[in-house]
Amino acid sequence: MKLSFVVPAHNEEAYLGECLQSILRNASGRYHEIIVVDNASTDNTSAVAKSYPDVRVVHEERLGITHARQRGLDEASGELLAYVDADTRLPSTWIPMIEDAFEGDPNLVCLSGPYRYYDGGLIKRRILDTICWSVLLLGYWIFGYMLNGGNYVARRRFWSALGVSIARLISLERIQISVGVYI
Repeated sequence: MKLSFVVPAHNEEAYLGECLQSILRNASGRYHEIIVVDNASTDNTSAVAKSYPDVRVVHEERLGITHARQRGLDEASGELLAYVDADTRLPSTWIPMIEDAFEGDPNLVCLSGPYRYYDGGLIKRRILDTICWSVLLLGYWIFGYMLNGGNYVARRRFWSALGVSIARLISLERIQISVGVYI
């Protein structure tokens, strides 16, 4: 399976390096490409991204995470598109979990999950972790599907089957959405 990482980034110079290091460390030899979409950054986001091997930087001047994700979709050539936010760090179990899930179920079109917060104080992290897990579990319980925008992998055919752009589908940024898709 050809796995393309898409990392939308707006003024993420402080976090992007650790994100890319985690991808390179945990997915070495298991990805097709890593694309950082510099979303109209005014800091050194592009320079940080360009300092890593195998990372291609593309620019999206329309500000907004949905525009950056769409640009990543348009640029990527993999069968699987892994969208991870620039302030994300992949654990060592992430890639094997993705591979097992998609190889084990050819009808699986999208896989998403919660994440843990690592910056800020312990109390802040625990509160945010609890909120994230609760919202995702509640959404899954109510709808049966949950897509967490900062951490998901989708087959390219998922977006093709929807027939709409990411920006049109997800008109509000950083909103937890639920979508049932059958292909």
